[in-house]
Amino acid sequence: MCAVWASPVMYSWTAVADRLGPVGFTLYRLNPITAAVELAHAGFWLPLDPHSAAALPDLMTFGMLGLVIALLTLLLGQFVFRRLEGRFAQEL
Repeated sequence: MCAVWASPVMYSWTAVADRLGPVGFTLYRLNPITAAVELAHAGFWLPLDPHSAAALPDLMTFGMLGLVIALLTLLLGQFVFRRLEGRFAQEL
């Protein structure tokens, strides 16, 4: 439920841009789920309206940043799990 409201699945990213301001909107676009959802929207809607490509705010840049953030989070999680897996059963 949180992922639906934290990324533009049910609403347009322009609604967020108007309310958060430039700094908040940049932080919002760093969410990897937001970048993935917007790339999916662009893949679906862009062939129908090629002129709307100018309205996409640095989608590929934030898509790549989102991918890097997701991979770093995965690597950090793997590192922490490998470090603590010896006592994992006792902690549960």
